[in-house]
Amino acid sequence: MNENDVPGFFTACRSASQESLGEIWSISPESITLAEIRDRLSGRAEGIRHVFETADAVAYSGQSFSREELRKCRDLVIGEMEKMGKGRQAENTL
Repeated sequence: MNENDVPGFFTACRSASQESLGEIWSISPESITLAEIRDRLSGRAEGIRHVFETADAVAYSGQSFSREELRKCRDLVIGEMEKMGKGRQAENTL
């Protein structure tokens, strides 16, 4: 992780989330916005919403984060995507 490319890091987190959610929802990843996440997940996946909100804020603020903060965010995205995948598997078996 490059601590100097915070916008790139959050763009990558958002893109990974969009790819995973696009696959789950069968829609184009580029069409997934913060509003779409709020509508579809309503109260679930707080971490994904946080990543999208932070990515939007970082794009304009130039805020910096420590290596540990970036690692926590990465782990949050991975954890949320794993939960979504498990949720999808459970949905298919019911």
